[in-house]
Amino acid sequence: MLEVSISVSGGVDPLAIAGESVSLTGVADALADYVAVASEQWAAHNQGQRPGGWQLQVDVLKAAARAEDDRLTVELEAQVTLRALSGRRHLAQTRAYCHQTEGMGPDPRAAVHHCMERLAHDVSGWLDGTSP
Repeated sequence: MLEVSISVSGGVDPLAIAGESVSLTGVADALADYVAVASEQWAAHNQGQRPGGWQLQVDVLKAAARAEDDRLTVELEAQVTLRALSGRRHLAQTRAYCHQTEGMGPDPRAAVHHCMERLAHDVSGWLDGTSP
């Protein structure tokens, strides 16, 4: 079992898009969902190694979005800590980062979600190299 919890210490939620009169809500919860899905395979593969399971704490350090010339630039940064659920033992820690620019399109959430998906993929890759 892998429990993903999220906190926002330096980012903002709702995420205001600079240069637009739009704010996106639920960014932190959506990021937690992306990380949980991207990490499922690692947790399933390693479940016998730690019967109590793990906690993956994702702390959003930075969340920013800027619209300019029909392009949206999104920047997300998070500190990710892996702990054993039993005894809350610290196992590993990393930082995950995404900086992405793409066409604004009719829905600015798409660019934000692409960045979250990329960050979650990087977390999954980091987990693959982490001892459970």
